[in-house]
Amino acid sequence: MADITTRLTPVVERCVASLGLDLEHLDVRDAGKNRLVRVAVDSDSGVGIDEIAAATRAVSVALDDDGTMGEAPYTLEVTSRGVDRPLTLPRHWRRNADRLVRVTLQDGDVVEGRRHRGARLDCARHERGWGFQEVNSLGFPILSLMIALPLAAAIGCLFISGPGARWLALGATLVNLALGILLWANYQIGGPQWQFVEHAGVFGPFAWALGI
Repeated sequence: MADITTRLTPVVERCVASLGLDLEHLDVRDAGKNRLVRVAVDSDSGVGIDEIAAATRAVSVALDDDGTMGEAPYTLEVTSRGVDRPLTLPRHWRRNADRLVRVTLQDGDVVEGRRHRGARLDCARHERGWGFQEVNSLGFPILSLMIALPLAAAIGCLFISGPGARWLALGATLVNLALGILLWANYQIGGPQWQFVEHAGVFGPFAWALGI
C-alpha cells in the first residue's frame, strides 16, 4: 500500500490544491475485500462540510481517472486535519494561533502553552518567551487555590467552634467567589476548549490526575 500511497500523493495533492486546500494526510490500506483511502485536508480559512463534500467529489474523479487504484473497489474518506495531529509545518503553527500546544524540546522537556499570533517559535532555544505564555495566564495556581481553600476551611472548622468557624467558612467562601469571578473575567469566549490548565502548585498535579 505504501507504493500506491506514494504514487497517488501528487495526484490528490494537485486535486485538492485546485480547490484551495492543502493535502495533510493520505493513507491507502486494505479493508477486507475493498481498499480504504483516507484523505485529510486543511486551509487557512478552515474546512467545513461544503469543502469536504467538494473535495470528496473531486478526489473521487481524480482517482478514477488516474487508474492507479485499478479495478479494485475502494472506499474514500475525506476529513479535516483534526486537532490531534502533530504540528510539523509552518502553516500548522500559523493556523493554530491562540490555541494550546505542546512542544517537546531537544533535551526531552515538554512545554505546554498558548501560541500567540505573529509570534516566532524556536524549539532549539531553552527559553520560555518565544510566543508562549504559561497555560494558566493569570500567573498563579488559581485552580489549585479554588480546590484547596474549601478543603482547608472545612478542616479548620473541625478545630474551631462558635463564631470563629462561621467567619472562617464565610471568608473561604468569599475568597473562592472572588477567584471564580476572576476566572470568568479572564475566560476567552470562542477560544480553545482548555483555557485554564495547571501543572504547578501543591494541588495542581492531584487535580490534573483526577480530571478536575
